[in-house]
Amino acid sequence: MIAFAAAHLGYIVLMFELGAHLQVAQWPQIVVVLVLAASTEIWLRPHTADLKWPVRGYVVIILAMALGAIGLPDGRWLALSGALLFVVSDMILFIGIFVPPQDHKLKKSAGKAVWISYIGAQVALFYGLLSL
Repeated sequence: MIAFAAAHLGYIVLMFELGAHLQVAQWPQIVVVLVLAASTEIWLRPHTADLKWPVRGYVVIILAMALGAIGLPDGRWLALSGALLFVVSDMILFIGIFVPPQDHKLKKSAGKAVWISYIGAQVALFYGLLSL
């Protein structure tokens, strides 16, 4: 979790170096991401036990990355898509790890969905940030 968090922090720094800043006109997107983060805290909290604080920290970092992507300059659609794919990937990962029992049939499907969305996120972020 630390390595992934560090990578996301790197993306956040890069986004702000590329001129990311949130604007009032983006409030609907900002609200959606904030509500998603808050709802994640609500449904995930009962399942994380001793990992409650590391998971919370990671959710805050993912939230910051998504907000940074929303605030990127014009032409950000590919980078924003990558950031949102990371949100999806991490949500699937959290659900797969913390919610169903270990032998649940969705574990295998969740693993595939995580990798597909994770690879898509990396590719979209790489090319999206490169184009800015």
